[in-house]
Amino acid sequence: MNTTSTAVSTDPFVRGENKENEQFVTAALGVFDKTNAMNLFPLEFLMAKFFPWYKTKKYQALQDDWDTVREIGLKKIYDFMDRYDRDALDEMEKVSYLAGAIERQRESNDVTRDEVAELCLIALFVGVDTTSSVTAWNLLHLALNPECQEKLHAELVKSLNEKGSNGGTRLNADVLGKKVSPYLHLCFRESHRATPAFGAAMWKGNSHREVEIHGETLPQGSMVQMGHISYDEDFIDEPKQFRPERWEAEGVASRKGSKAEVLDHPFLRDPFSQGARRCPGSRVATNEIHAMISQLILDWKISIADETVNSLDDISHDAGPIKPILPSLRFEPRPKKDDITQ
Repeated sequence: MNTTSTAVSTDPFVRGENKENEQFVTAALGVFDKTNAMNLFPLEFLMAKFFPWYKTKKYQALQDDWDTVREIGLKKIYDFMDRYDRDALDEMEKVSYLAGAIERQRESNDVTRDEVAELCLIALFVGVDTTSSVTAWNLLHLALNPECQEKLHAELVKSLNEKGSNGGTRLNADVLGKKVSPYLHLCFRESHRATPAFGAAMWKGNSHREVEIHGETLPQGSMVQMGHISYDEDFIDEPKQFRPERWEAEGVASRKGSKAEVLDHPFLRDPFSQGARRCPGSRVATNEIHAMISQLILDWKISIADETVNSLDDISHDAGPIKPILPSLRFEPRPKKDDITQ
């Protein structure tokens, strides 16, 4: 239970043990928030263009957060590299993205050790904001839909007992896999359908000439936004219902040859895009989300403490990426394996 206790605990000892992790996440979120604020503030544009040597208070605050991200992030990465050299990594760390990156660097020498550290720092940093928002939405959906939460908990308990490390007590890559824990992946997919990380699937500028598409005229110089079809009843039944089962093989097969088949297109599968321009940190982010959600659901029964919140319509949110303004959540400890067998 210590794995997730920092997220919900006010215990000074627990928070002290995780102080550095919280500082990193807080600073990373600060970089995103301050960057968005500066992009919307005309004075920052003017200062950057005409007085690039002058650092505004907003810029200094942004730089302070970034310095914290670099200091803590690089410290953790170099520590990981040292443990890699001493063969002191645990089972999960040995199959991690960073371990693979170190192995590839040692085999090819195309980049230096420091360059690998810098590249992995960026992957670690950019995963914080998207990861936190997607994790928050997943938790919210499961709190609003206790029957889905209990179904996921039952699956994770079974998967952990059969495939978990340390005698079925610790998560590993096998437990989080799609074959062993399919409902976990269905919940992740349905959460993305219901509450995608970004408000539009794609933006495209029309820079060449005026274009007419399906009777609509797009002037030259205009910007086109392709929205999501997540709530279009022409494509999806009961769009306001959180139903992970709609992504099971039977559901996918039933949409074949119909207008709704587009829902299963790879571009709508997750928030990371596809192909050569797919987010390079997508595997890291996805594994982080799966691990965090799984451990939280294994450790806690999560519900909405605010009785005025009954559905997704009662939730407000921020933008860029879209993340919920979480209502108060209630975390009740679930019985541990030893407690159940006694």
